[in-house]
Parts: sequence; structure tokens; C-alpha cells
Amino acid sequence: MIKIKKLIFLTTKVIFSIIATLVLILFIYTAFFYKSNQIAQDLFININQEEKIYLLSEILYTINNTNEIDEKYELIKQSVLDIGFNNTANIYSISDSTKIGGKIGWVNKSKLSDKILHEIEKINVGEITKPIKIVSGYLILKLEEQKIEKKEINLNEKLKELINFETNKQLRQFSLLFFNKSKINQKIE
Repeated sequence: MIKIKKLIFLTTKVIFSIIATLVLILFIYTAFFYKSNQIAQDLFININQEEKIYLLSEILYTINNTNEIDEKYELIKQSVLDIGFNNTANIYSISDSTKIGGKIGWVNKSKLSDKILHEIEKINVGEITKPIKIVSGYLILKLEEQKIEKKEINLNEKLKELINFETNKQLRQFSLLFFNKSKINQKIE
């Protein structure tokens, strides 16, 4: 009698686990296709957007105390006027870009922090920013050029990439949840 009750209990628990898993699969399936649809709509919205890009060069430097900020900036600014930005970057910058005259290259507006973007938008092409405090020191940027670039998106590839990302994310969540459920179910004596 006890064995029959235990067998009924285990069977009921397995059936409940299967039903819970099926409900979970249905939920994930529904969420996935809803998300895929949302991603496709987002892509169609963004397809014709244009983005501003900047050609930037940098001088990254450090100071010993905060009283030197203005003094060092004036020294660098004068050096830029005397020998040019590239040569000044070679002398004063501690960045890896020093080797190539401080040149960073083209940077999308969306990739810049608000703080840096705010300073760049204050200046014209050919001018330098005031020192911008960042984690590794102070940054002076030169705006070499700016232009507006049309985003060219291959919708099929982008959609496949986003769907794969969402699918993998959902499957990771599902497998983790299923694994945790299995661990709980294994503790039956």
C-alpha cells in the first residue's frame, strides 16, 4: 500500500512537472515570437535614420593636483598653436593614440558619452575642447571633421542576428529554470 502511494505521488509529481514545463515552453514560445515581431517593427522604424559622426583626435593627460588643470590646459593649448595638435599629442598625451598623433578616427554620435558629446557640440571643426575629466585623467579632443552618415542596414541579417540573440537568451533562461526544477525534483526520497 505504501509503495502504491509513493508511486502515485511520484507519478503525480512527474505529471505536474511535465505540465509545468509545457506551460513554460508555451510561455517562452509566445514571448519569443512577440519579441521577434517587436524587433522587426523596431528595425523598420530605424531603417532610414541618419547619424552624425565625428573625426576626432585626443590628448589624454594627468595632473598631480587640481590646481594644475588650467595651467596644463593653457600649456597644451599654446603648444597646439605653435606646433600643431598631432605633435602636441606626441609630447603630452599618455594615450595609446599618441603613436599616431592622437588620432582616434570616426566615432558615431551614439557611441559618445553625454559629457563628451556636450563638449564636442560646443566647438567647431578644427577647434579643441576644454579639458574633460574622465577616469584615467583629463581629455582634450580636437574635432577634425563631422558629417552625417546614412545608416545602411541589411534587414534580413540584422533581424536574424537579433532573433538568434533573443532565442539564445530565452533558451538560457529556460534551461536554467528547468535545471533548477530538476534539482528540486531529485530530492524526493
